[in-house]
Order: sequence, then structure tokens, then C-alpha cells
Amino acid sequence: MASSILKDRRLSFKQGLYSQVIAGMVARTLTAPLDVVKINMQVATFQSSNAGMFGTYTNILRDEGTVLALWKGNFSSCLKIIPHTYIQISTFQHFKQKMADDMGKLNTEKAMKAGAMAGLAATIFTYPLDTIKTRLVCYPFEKSRSPHRGVFSGLYDIVKLEGVRKLYSGLLPTLVGKQI
Repeated sequence: MASSILKDRRLSFKQGLYSQVIAGMVARTLTAPLDVVKINMQVATFQSSNAGMFGTYTNILRDEGTVLALWKGNFSSCLKIIPHTYIQISTFQHFKQKMADDMGKLNTEKAMKAGAMAGLAATIFTYPLDTIKTRLVCYPFEKSRSPHRGVFSGLYDIVKLEGVRKLYSGLLPTLVGKQI
């Protein structure tokens, strides 16, 4: 009985990673319709932007003809969770070790710095998947009417037609926003 008290019951790195990835994908999938509505409200014309959240939701269903339109870009977002989570956890652990004192402890300021740098690294690496997600949300659900057939073809098209730099459009304001 006493030996079970001393047993380390914390998750391994791999278990923690899997748990965070699965939780992130579930949360992302459940909230995807809100993200689609938000993006549509952000890019809408003046006339359609006055519809409000529920009006925009109704307009998407009417215009797209399928409830699946509320999950446009979700595959890209879920795909992004895997490398983003891995990079964020690994980078945080790296910085935590580098910034720790002789006792292996971090003060609050250093922990926040390590977390911020980890978040920035993960965001920079995975930003192209955010770009394609936004593009997929903005175009019709019907593949024959959309310039992008999916995540991978969309990334390829952007690089081929607009250049690699276009995958990172809006990165700087995103990074600044993460630091505020």
C-alpha cells in the first residue's frame, strides 16, 4: 500500500501530448460553426454584416445548402493542432529547462516568457494551416465553385500562384496579438 503512494501518476510526455491533441480536436470541432460564422461576419459586405450572429448562421445554411458548411476549414484546424501542440509543449520544456534556477524552479515571469516563446514558435510553424482554413471558410462549400478543393491542394495553389510568403499573410498582427 505504501509503495502506491510514492508511485508517479503524472502523464508521460506522449500521454500528455495525445490528451491535448484529442481535447483540442474535440473542442475545435464543437466550436467550428462559431468560427465559420465569425469569419463570415468579418469578411461580409456592409449589407450582410448587419445580419448579426444568428442571421449570418441562417444565411450560411441558406446560401451553402448544407449544414456541413458550418465546418468548413475544420480539417485544417484539427490538422494544425498536432504540430502546434507538439511544438508548444516541446519548446516550453526546452525554455523551461534553460531558464530554471539551480533547483530547477521557474519564477512566474520566466514561466510566462517560456510560454510566450513556445506559443510564438508553434504559431509561426503552423500559420499556413490558419491561412488555408480562413480561405476555405470564405469560399463556397461546393468544391466545384471553390478555388481550393481542400487543405493540401489549397496550400499548393497558394504557393504556386501567390508564393510562399502569402501563406504567412497576417502573421505579424497575429504574433503581436498573442503577446498582448
